Amino acid sequence: MALLNLGDDPWLLEHESCEKLQRDIMEQLSQRQSTKLSDKFASLSANIRVRLKQFYNEVTELKRKLNEADNSRSMYDN
Repeated sequence: MALLNLGDDPWLLEHESCEKLQRDIMEQLSQRQSTKLSDKFASLSANIRVRLKQFYNEVTELKRKLNEADNSRSMYDN
């Protein structure tokens, strides 16, 4: 993904942010899976839950913007 020229497109920048968040979540899940300490496990779990909510909200916003762009494009096509 690093080879893409994102330019000034806000949607692509938000998409890149979502991808980074997804990678961070996956890394924390991997760390959590390898830990046996309950305090560390609980801390990682709480952080993962917060990040998953953030990820869900960001993806929902990206979908909304795509639908909005598609609807406005459809208006001009007719």
